Amino acid sequence: METLTYRIDQFEGPLDLLLTLIIKNKVSIEDIPIAMICDQYLDYLDHCREMDMEVASEFLVLASELVLIKTRMLLPNPEEDDEDPRAALAAALLEYQRIKTAVPLFSEYYGVYSGRFVKDTDEIPPDNSVIQNQSVDKLFEAMKRVLSNVKPAENEGRTFINPIIKKQIVPVSLKIDHVRNLFLKKAKFKFIELFYGAESKSEVIATFIAILELIKIGSIGIDEESECTDGEEVVLVAKNIEEIADGYSYGDEYDRKE
Repeated sequence: METLTYRIDQFEGPLDLLLTLIIKNKVSIEDIPIAMICDQYLDYLDHCREMDMEVASEFLVLASELVLIKTRMLLPNPEEDDEDPRAALAAALLEYQRIKTAVPLFSEYYGVYSGRFVKDTDEIPPDNSVIQNQSVDKLFEAMKRVLSNVKPAENEGRTFINPIIKKQIVPVSLKIDHVRNLFLKKAKFKFIELFYGAESKSEVIATFIAILELIKIGSIGIDEESECTDGEEVVLVAKNIEEIADGYSYGDEYDRKE
């Protein structure tokens, strides 16, 4: 048998040593000549002791397992025991071999990507450019005046005839189209004029949300320079209303909530 000159620190563990012996002897993992491999393994550990090298406990544990397997294979097997005593060891060696084969690939990935850092998501500041200098207080007061003119009992007759319908659902997207069409015909409206013909609070609220959406995207805006007869009324003017196509999708999220 060829003299072993390996040092214990050259191996990452007992399976690494055992796999090295199997490769060196050019034998199959599935059919390990356990007597020969066991003897070489024990000789290697004895050689380490002769060199006053400390042998790790896991190497001794595997040595004991090899001796046990060798003993079981030398003894006659009962007929009911058909399991190969080397099977568990062979499975562990095959798994270790697969991992060891993959190490160079992962080492390459580590060399390429270990120095990289994932950039954190930038905090996006709020965009106030579209509704900058808009009179929110004036809009709020104007909306309160509109709501005060809508009577809660307007639809009582309809509810009495058909009590299954609890409230009339008015799509916000429909009101966006309605307000858009108004501004396509005329460039300036009093706030209250956009609610003419509203038959319920649901329709009023849907119209108000539609106005807010159009202000938000810059299609219409509050005319700060306009002076109305009552001195308080809000006037809205068209800006980029012609860029809004029919069936505009804004407002769908509000319709789903309803």
